[in-house]
Amino acid sequence: MYKVLASGFTFPAVSGLHCDDGYYYPLLEENDSILALGESPMRVEAGTVTATLLPSFEVSAENGEDLLVGGSGSWEGEGFLALVDRESREARWVLYDEEGEEFVEAIQRSGVVYAVSDGYPSRFEWEVRCGKRPIVKCIRAHVT
Repeated sequence: MYKVLASGFTFPAVSGLHCDDGYYYPLLEENDSILALGESPMRVEAGTVTATLLPSFEVSAENGEDLLVGGSGSWEGEGFLALVDRESREARWVLYDEEGEEFVEAIQRSGVVYAVSDGYPSRFEWEVRCGKRPIVKCIRAHVT
């Protein structure tokens, strides 16, 4: 998996929820304002372009042993959120969206992560439920 370093780290520029087993669920647009995960896990293809991700915040996860780390990327408009082991800095999962704007806040309640990514022209509200079959719900509101 990936080490989420405070100074930044490289990551495959493929929108989706990337799991610690090397698979990811692609992030798909259901319509202009709703995003969700694809049904089947996929592998990142060799030679995929990478992005440099830049953490801008860390908060404790619910269990106290993990961190929620979020931020932006070196390209305009991309954002990420990761659940990270506090000691090893290894990601348990990383949610990456090349058009999702910088993640600016996150909290975990009853195992569910709620987060916001925000920037012109859109604000996104995310809900991440991880389990055997992860679920991500996202609603986009256009900023005026």
